[in-house]
Amino acid sequence: MSEPGRCGTRVDRYDIERLLGAGAFGSVYQARHVRTELKVALKVLKDAMAKDVSTLERFMREARTAAAVGDEHAVRVLDAEVTAEGTAFIAMELLDGDDLKTLAKREKPLHPSRVIQLLGQVLDGLSSAHLKGIVHRDMKPANIFVVRRRDAQGREFEFAKLLDFGISKVDGAKAMTLAGATLGTPNYMAWEQFFDARQVDGRTDVYAVAVIVYELLAGKKPFEGESLPELMQKVRLGGAVPLNSLAPALPIPLCAVVDKGLATRPERRYATAAEFAAALRSAAAFTGEAPPLAQRAEILEVVMTREVDNEKLIETKLKAEALGDTADAPKD
Repeated sequence: MSEPGRCGTRVDRYDIERLLGAGAFGSVYQARHVRTELKVALKVLKDAMAKDVSTLERFMREARTAAAVGDEHAVRVLDAEVTAEGTAFIAMELLDGDDLKTLAKREKPLHPSRVIQLLGQVLDGLSSAHLKGIVHRDMKPANIFVVRRRDAQGREFEFAKLLDFGISKVDGAKAMTLAGATLGTPNYMAWEQFFDARQVDGRTDVYAVAVIVYELLAGKKPFEGESLPELMQKVRLGGAVPLNSLAPALPIPLCAVVDKGLATRPERRYATAAEFAAALRSAAAFTGEAPPLAQRAEILEVVMTREVDNEKLIETKLKAEALGDTADAPKD
Protein backbone atom coordinates (compact mmCIF):
# COMPACT_ATOMS: atom_id res chain seq x y z
CA MET A 1 0.00 0.00 0.00
CA SER A 2 1.11 3.56 -0.64
CA GLU A 3 0.44 4.84 2.88
CA PRO A 4 3.32 4.63 5.38
CA GLY A 5 3.72 2.57 8.51
CA ARG A 6 1.92 -0.70 9.08
CA CYS A 7 -0.76 -0.32 6.40
CA GLY A 8 -1.50 -3.64 4.74
CA THR A 9 -0.26 -5.65 7.72
CA ARG A 10 -2.00 -7.33 10.66
CA VAL A 11 -1.56 -6.45 14.33
CA ASP A 12 -2.98 -9.18 16.51
CA ARG A 13 -6.65 -9.49 15.43
CA TYR A 14 -6.71 -6.28 13.39
CA ASP A 15 -5.98 -5.69 9.70
CA ILE A 16 -4.48 -2.22 9.20
CA GLU A 17 -6.24 -0.30 6.42
CA ARG A 18 -5.03 3.29 6.47
CA LEU A 19 -3.07 5.80 8.50
CA LEU A 20 -5.14 8.36 10.42
CA GLY A 21 -2.36 10.20 12.21
CA ALA A 22 1.16 9.89 13.61
CA GLY A 23 3.07 11.33 16.54
CA ALA A 24 6.29 11.00 18.49
CA PHE A 25 5.18 7.89 20.36
CA GLY A 26 3.19 6.04 17.72
CA SER A 27 0.49 6.12 15.06
CA VAL A 28 -3.26 5.74 14.81
CA TYR A 29 -4.72 3.64 12.02
CA GLN A 30 -8.11 2.68 10.72
CA ALA A 31 -8.24 -1.09 11.17
CA ARG A 32 -10.73 -3.93 10.88
CA HIS A 33 -11.23 -6.80 13.33
CA VAL A 34 -10.59 -10.03 11.41
CA ARG A 35 -13.53 -11.90 13.02
CA THR A 36 -16.26 -9.31 13.53
CA GLU A 37 -15.15 -6.95 10.70
CA LEU A 38 -15.76 -4.06 13.07
CA LYS A 39 -13.78 -0.97 12.04
CA VAL A 40 -11.75 0.60 14.83
CA ALA A 41 -9.15 3.27 15.46
CA LEU A 42 -5.99 1.37 16.38
CA LYS A 43 -3.38 3.31 18.32
CA VAL A 44 -0.03 1.53 18.00
CA LEU A 45 2.97 2.40 20.15
CA LYS A 46 6.32 2.52 18.36
CA ASP A 47 8.24 -0.71 18.90
CA ALA A 48 11.21 1.15 20.36
CA MET A 49 8.92 2.90 22.85
CA ALA A 50 7.23 -0.36 23.79
CA LYS A 51 10.58 -1.68 25.04
CA ASP A 52 10.68 1.01 27.71
CA VAL A 53 8.82 -0.30 30.76
CA SER A 54 7.57 3.08 32.02
CA THR A 55 6.41 4.21 28.56
CA LEU A 56 4.58 0.94 28.00
CA GLU A 57 2.96 1.17 31.43
CA ARG A 58 1.74 4.72 30.75
CA PHE A 59 0.40 3.63 27.35
CA MET A 60 -1.64 0.82 28.90
CA ARG A 61 -2.78 3.10 31.69
CA GLU A 62 -4.22 5.39 29.01
CA ALA A 63 -6.46 2.52 27.88
CA ARG A 64 -7.58 1.72 31.42
CA THR A 65 -8.19 5.39 32.23
CA ALA A 66 -10.29 6.12 29.14
CA ALA A 67 -12.30 2.96 29.75
CA ALA A 68 -12.82 3.91 33.42
CA VAL A 69 -14.40 7.27 32.57
CA GLY A 70 -17.46 5.43 31.33
CA ASP A 71 -19.11 8.51 29.83
CA GLU A 72 -20.61 8.88 26.36
CA HIS A 73 -18.46 11.97 25.85
CA ALA A 74 -15.21 10.01 26.29
CA VAL A 75 -13.82 7.92 23.45
CA ARG A 76 -14.76 4.26 23.98
CA VAL A 77 -11.90 1.78 24.41
CA LEU A 78 -12.62 -1.67 22.97
CA ASP A 79 -9.37 -3.56 23.44
CA ALA A 80 -5.73 -3.19 24.51
CA GLU A 81 -2.89 -5.67 24.33
CA VAL A 82 0.80 -6.34 23.79
CA THR A 83 1.35 -8.94 21.08
CA ALA A 84 3.80 -11.81 21.28
CA GLU A 85 6.07 -9.76 19.02
CA GLY A 86 6.05 -6.88 21.50
CA THR A 87 3.66 -4.54 19.65
CA ALA A 88 1.45 -2.55 22.03
CA PHE A 89 -1.92 -1.29 20.80
CA ILE A 90 -5.20 0.22 21.95
CA ALA A 91 -8.36 -0.35 19.89
CA MET A 92 -10.94 2.44 20.17
CA GLU A 93 -14.24 3.28 18.53
CA LEU A 94 -13.68 4.76 15.07
CA LEU A 95 -15.08 8.30 15.02
CA ASP A 96 -16.34 10.00 11.86
CA GLY A 97 -15.81 13.74 12.07
CA ASP A 98 -13.08 16.26 12.90
CA ASP A 99 -11.18 17.37 15.95
CA LEU A 100 -12.23 20.78 17.22
CA LYS A 101 -8.97 22.40 16.11
CA THR A 102 -9.63 21.40 12.49
CA LEU A 103 -13.33 22.25 12.65
CA ALA A 104 -12.74 25.69 14.16
CA LYS A 105 -10.06 26.55 11.59
CA ARG A 106 -12.34 25.54 8.72
CA GLU A 107 -15.60 27.09 9.94
CA LYS A 108 -14.52 30.07 12.07
CA PRO A 109 -15.98 32.04 13.62
CA LEU A 110 -18.14 29.54 15.48
CA HIS A 111 -21.42 30.92 16.78
CA PRO A 112 -21.36 31.40 20.59
CA SER A 113 -24.30 29.01 21.03
CA ARG A 114 -22.41 26.34 19.11
CA VAL A 115 -19.34 26.87 21.28
CA ILE A 116 -21.44 26.57 24.44
CA GLN A 117 -23.12 23.41 23.19
CA LEU A 118 -19.84 21.68 22.34
CA LEU A 119 -17.82 22.76 25.38
CA GLY A 120 -20.74 22.07 27.69
CA GLN A 121 -20.57 18.47 26.48
CA VAL A 122 -16.81 18.43 27.04
CA LEU A 123 -17.38 19.58 30.62
CA ASP A 124 -19.99 16.83 31.07
CA GLY A 125 -17.38 14.27 30.08
CA LEU A 126 -14.78 15.85 32.35
CA SER A 127 -17.26 15.89 35.23
CA SER A 128 -17.65 12.12 34.93
CA ALA A 129 -13.87 11.73 34.83
CA HIS A 130 -13.33 13.95 37.87
CA LEU A 131 -15.91 12.02 39.90
CA LYS A 132 -13.78 8.92 39.27
CA GLY A 133 -10.59 10.69 40.35
CA ILE A 134 -9.29 11.30 36.80
CA VAL A 135 -7.85 14.67 35.76
CA HIS A 136 -7.22 14.88 32.00
CA ARG A 137 -4.32 17.40 32.15
CA ASP A 138 -4.17 17.92 28.37
CA MET A 139 -7.43 19.54 27.32
CA LYS A 140 -7.03 21.39 24.01
CA PRO A 141 -9.01 21.62 20.74
CA ALA A 142 -7.00 18.79 19.13
CA ASN A 143 -8.13 16.45 21.93
CA ILE A 144 -11.82 17.13 21.39
CA PHE A 145 -13.42 15.22 18.54
CA VAL A 146 -16.73 16.34 17.05
CA VAL A 147 -19.06 13.83 15.41
CA ARG A 148 -22.63 14.17 14.19
CA ARG A 149 -25.66 12.35 15.49
CA ARG A 150 -29.41 12.53 14.84
CA ASP A 151 -32.15 13.22 17.37
CA ALA A 152 -35.56 11.54 17.49
CA GLN A 153 -36.82 13.89 14.76
CA GLY A 154 -33.92 13.03 12.46
CA ARG A 155 -32.16 16.39 12.90
CA GLU A 156 -28.37 16.37 12.99
CA PHE A 157 -26.54 17.72 16.02
CA GLU A 158 -22.90 17.82 17.07
CA PHE A 159 -21.55 15.51 19.74
CA ALA A 160 -18.20 16.01 21.47
CA LYS A 161 -15.81 13.22 22.46
CA LEU A 162 -12.77 13.53 24.73
CA LEU A 163 -9.56 12.01 23.37
CA ASP A 164 -6.09 11.15 24.65
CA PHE A 165 -5.97 10.31 28.35
CA GLY A 166 -2.26 9.56 27.97
CA ILE A 167 -1.02 11.99 30.64
CA SER A 168 -4.05 11.93 32.92
CA LYS A 169 -3.66 11.94 36.68
CA VAL A 170 -5.53 9.07 38.33
CA ASP A 171 -6.21 9.13 42.07
CA GLY A 172 -5.05 5.97 43.79
CA ALA A 173 -2.91 4.81 40.88
CA LYS A 174 0.86 4.47 41.03
CA ALA A 175 2.44 7.90 40.47
CA MET A 176 4.23 8.08 37.13
CA THR A 177 4.96 11.82 37.19
CA LEU A 178 7.94 13.13 39.12
CA ALA A 179 7.33 15.74 41.80
CA GLY A 180 7.70 19.22 40.31
CA ALA A 181 7.35 17.93 36.75
CA THR A 182 5.43 19.84 34.09
CA LEU A 183 3.03 17.97 31.82
CA GLY A 184 0.55 19.30 29.28
CA THR A 185 0.29 21.73 26.39
CA PRO A 186 1.62 25.11 27.62
CA ASN A 187 -0.92 27.44 26.00
CA TYR A 188 -3.78 25.62 27.76
CA MET A 189 -2.11 25.02 31.13
CA ALA A 190 -3.07 26.67 34.41
CA TRP A 191 -0.32 28.08 36.58
CA GLU A 192 -0.41 25.21 39.09
CA GLN A 193 0.18 22.75 36.25
CA PHE A 194 3.45 24.47 35.36
CA PHE A 195 4.49 24.31 39.00
CA ASP A 196 3.72 20.64 39.76
CA ALA A 197 1.56 18.45 37.53
CA ARG A 198 1.10 15.95 40.40
CA GLN A 199 -0.80 18.45 42.54
CA VAL A 200 -3.52 19.42 40.08
CA ASP A 201 -7.23 18.66 40.40
CA GLY A 202 -10.35 19.08 38.26
CA ARG A 203 -10.09 22.87 38.37
CA THR A 204 -7.01 22.58 36.16
CA ASP A 205 -9.18 21.04 33.42
CA VAL A 206 -11.75 23.79 34.06
CA TYR A 207 -9.07 26.39 33.31
CA ALA A 208 -8.06 24.63 30.07
CA VAL A 209 -11.68 24.54 28.86
CA ALA A 210 -12.01 28.25 29.65
CA VAL A 211 -8.93 28.90 27.49
CA ILE A 212 -10.55 26.93 24.64
CA VAL A 213 -13.84 28.87 24.92
CA TYR A 214 -11.93 32.17 25.01
CA GLU A 215 -9.90 31.18 21.96
CA LEU A 216 -12.96 30.13 19.94
CA LEU A 217 -14.87 33.31 20.77
CA ALA A 218 -12.02 35.85 20.63
CA GLY A 219 -9.94 34.29 17.85
CA LYS A 220 -6.82 34.24 20.03
CA LYS A 221 -5.61 32.59 23.21
CA PRO A 222 -5.71 34.58 26.47
CA PHE A 223 -1.94 34.22 26.98
CA GLU A 224 0.79 33.77 24.39
CA GLY A 225 4.54 34.16 24.50
CA GLU A 226 7.55 33.79 22.23
CA SER A 227 9.17 31.50 24.81
CA LEU A 228 7.99 29.20 27.56
CA PRO A 229 9.33 31.45 30.36
CA GLU A 230 7.52 34.44 28.86
CA LEU A 231 4.27 32.47 28.62
CA MET A 232 4.63 31.20 32.19
CA GLN A 233 5.16 34.72 33.48
CA LYS A 234 1.98 35.92 31.77
CA VAL A 235 -0.05 33.00 33.11
CA ARG A 236 1.33 33.56 36.62
CA LEU A 237 0.42 37.24 36.60
CA GLY A 238 -2.98 36.56 35.04
CA GLY A 239 -4.99 39.51 33.83
CA ALA A 240 -5.87 38.31 30.35
CA VAL A 241 -7.57 40.93 28.20
CA PRO A 242 -11.27 40.66 29.16
CA LEU A 243 -13.17 38.68 26.55
CA ASN A 244 -15.69 41.49 26.08
CA SER A 245 -12.89 43.88 25.08
CA LEU A 246 -11.81 41.59 22.23
CA ALA A 247 -15.33 40.58 21.19
CA PRO A 248 -17.67 43.43 22.24
CA ALA A 249 -20.61 41.85 20.42
CA LEU A 250 -20.64 38.96 22.87
CA PRO A 251 -23.16 39.12 25.73
CA ILE A 252 -21.66 40.32 29.03
CA PRO A 253 -22.93 37.30 31.02
CA LEU A 254 -21.08 34.89 28.72
CA CYS A 255 -17.85 36.91 28.93
CA ALA A 256 -18.09 36.96 32.73
CA VAL A 257 -18.47 33.16 32.82
CA VAL A 258 -15.36 32.64 30.70
CA ASP A 259 -13.30 35.21 32.59
CA LYS A 260 -14.07 33.44 35.89
CA GLY A 261 -12.90 30.14 34.42
CA LEU A 262 -9.55 31.79 33.63
CA ALA A 263 -8.81 32.87 37.20
CA THR A 264 -5.16 32.31 38.09
CA ARG A 265 -5.96 30.95 41.55
CA PRO A 266 -7.91 27.66 41.43
CA GLU A 267 -10.22 28.66 44.30
CA ARG A 268 -11.48 31.59 42.24
CA ARG A 269 -12.52 29.41 39.30
CA TYR A 270 -15.56 27.18 39.16
CA ALA A 271 -15.24 24.48 41.79
CA THR A 272 -16.28 21.72 39.37
CA ALA A 273 -16.67 21.06 35.67
CA ALA A 274 -20.40 20.62 36.24
CA GLU A 275 -20.63 24.10 37.78
CA PHE A 276 -18.80 25.61 34.81
CA ALA A 277 -21.07 23.74 32.37
CA ALA A 278 -24.18 25.05 34.14
CA ALA A 279 -22.87 28.63 34.02
CA LEU A 280 -22.08 28.36 30.30
CA ARG A 281 -25.52 26.96 29.51
CA SER A 282 -27.21 29.71 31.51
CA ALA A 283 -25.34 32.27 29.41
CA ALA A 284 -26.67 30.62 26.23
CA ALA A 285 -29.99 32.41 26.89
CA PHE A 286 -28.27 35.63 25.77
CA THR A 287 -26.59 34.34 22.59
CA GLY A 288 -29.51 33.44 20.31
CA GLU A 289 -29.71 30.33 18.19
CA ALA A 290 -26.81 29.14 16.08
CA PRO A 291 -27.39 28.85 12.31
CA PRO A 292 -28.19 25.37 10.98
CA LEU A 293 -25.24 23.04 10.59
CA ALA A 294 -23.69 22.89 7.14
CA GLN A 295 -24.46 19.66 5.34
CA ARG A 296 -21.62 17.20 4.88
CA ALA A 297 -21.66 17.70 1.11
CA GLU A 298 -21.22 21.45 1.60
CA ILE A 299 -18.28 20.92 3.97
CA LEU A 300 -16.61 18.50 1.55
CA GLU A 301 -17.05 21.01 -1.28
CA VAL A 302 -15.37 23.75 0.78
CA VAL A 303 -12.44 21.48 1.66
CA MET A 304 -11.98 20.34 -1.94
CA THR A 305 -12.26 23.90 -3.25
CA ARG A 306 -9.53 25.04 -0.87
CA GLU A 307 -7.31 22.16 -1.94
CA VAL A 308 -7.82 23.08 -5.62
CA ASP A 309 -7.14 26.77 -4.87
CA ASN A 310 -3.94 25.84 -3.03
CA GLU A 311 -2.80 23.74 -5.97
CA LYS A 312 -3.46 26.66 -8.33
CA LEU A 313 -1.57 29.00 -6.01
CA ILE A 314 1.46 26.71 -5.93
CA GLU A 315 1.30 26.23 -9.72
CA THR A 316 1.16 30.01 -10.30
CA LYS A 317 4.13 30.63 -8.02
CA LEU A 318 6.19 27.95 -9.74
CA LYS A 319 5.44 29.45 -13.17
CA ALA A 320 6.39 32.92 -11.97
CA GLU A 321 9.62 31.66 -10.47
CA ALA A 322 10.44 29.77 -13.68
CA LEU A 323 10.07 33.05 -15.58
CA GLY A 324 12.35 34.79 -13.09
CA ASP A 325 9.64 37.25 -12.01
CA THR A 326 7.81 36.76 -8.72
CA ALA A 327 6.40 40.26 -8.51
CA ASP A 328 2.95 39.22 -9.69
CA ALA A 329 2.87 35.88 -7.87
CA PRO A 330 -0.06 35.52 -5.48
CA LYS A 331 0.69 36.22 -1.84
CA ASP A 332 -0.17 33.76 0.98
